[in-house]
Amino acid sequence: MDLLAQDRFQRRAVSTALKVCAALIVLLNLPVFFHAGRVVFELPVNGILGGVLFEVCFVLAVYVAAHTLLIRANDIFRLVPGEYPALRIAPLLLRALAEAYAGYVSLVAVGAAIFVWFTNLSLEKVLTPAMRALFPYVGSVPSFMGGIEFMLIGVLVSIAILFVTYVVADAIGVLVARFVPVRQPESMRPADERFRSRFGA
Repeated sequence: MDLLAQDRFQRRAVSTALKVCAALIVLLNLPVFFHAGRVVFELPVNGILGGVLFEVCFVLAVYVAAHTLLIRANDIFRLVPGEYPALRIAPLLLRALAEAYAGYVSLVAVGAAIFVWFTNLSLEKVLTPAMRALFPYVGSVPSFMGGIEFMLIGVLVSIAILFVTYVVADAIGVLVARFVPVRQPESMRPADERFRSRFGA
């Protein structure tokens, strides 16, 4: 219990968890990538470009999500030590999850729309049920307007979630800055303050 309450331990644990999540994102999306690749090879010539562009967008989506988590993991680990570490970690953690989700979903939505436009096939051809769950309110009509709807809703939902999460994260940050004192490392404090703290002057 003492270890769980330590600032450094909490920062290291959350940072490591985000790095593990980044690795899992890559691993869990590999089957989708290879499945979509098989679908691309089965497409007619006029639809291959749409399949290839979907694969490009999908790879970018996975990269953006994983890279975002890695960046935020380093930000969390480098937080200045202070009181109430969980409260200070929370804004960065919220931002990490929202940014990874927004980057992943928006790029997949763009790629899926391009796939529909070029192939006139249902999105179930390339999106697994787990991925489809990220778009619960979007249909999969294999038409030009269906592709536009899928792309717009995916991008708008991503922006909305990102904005709401940033508002919550900023609100937590304001509360932390207002009520939680941050302890500066000894080396960063002014010389006169270090002198007074040591000799009581």
